[in-house]
Amino acid sequence: WQALQWFGSEAYRQHLAELREFYRVRRDAMQEALLEHFGELAEWNIPEGGLFFWLTLRQPLDTRTLLQPALAADVAFMPGEPFFAEPEQNLGRLRLNFSHVAPERLHEGLRRLAKVVRDAQAAEAA
Repeated sequence: WQALQWFGSEAYRQHLAELREFYRVRRDAMQEALLEHFGELAEWNIPEGGLFFWLTLRQPLDTRTLLQPALAADVAFMPGEPFFAEPEQNLGRLRLNFSHVAPERLHEGLRRLAKVVRDAQAAEAA
């Protein structure tokens, strides 16, 4: 019963407003950093809900092969292929979480990840 009262309260509405602003700031910072570091590498939509950006690389490759080099560069992401019923037909997808990364750290993290992607694409083209 107390939970139902909480959901209808002004305190709950205020809490939701604060959460939306918290995540909006991070989403917008991620969008800005993506434009700078992935603008020529990938396409994506700005999420209207949820806590993830889904990127599609313009030059597809198996993003599962990028995970170890990314972790070695002290940056993490989720390869997109495992989310598909046909992973081999959906290469070049990355899922990036923006929920708890401080906005001021996003540029450096995405710079590192973009370098990992560029290096892998160059190696594949060679």
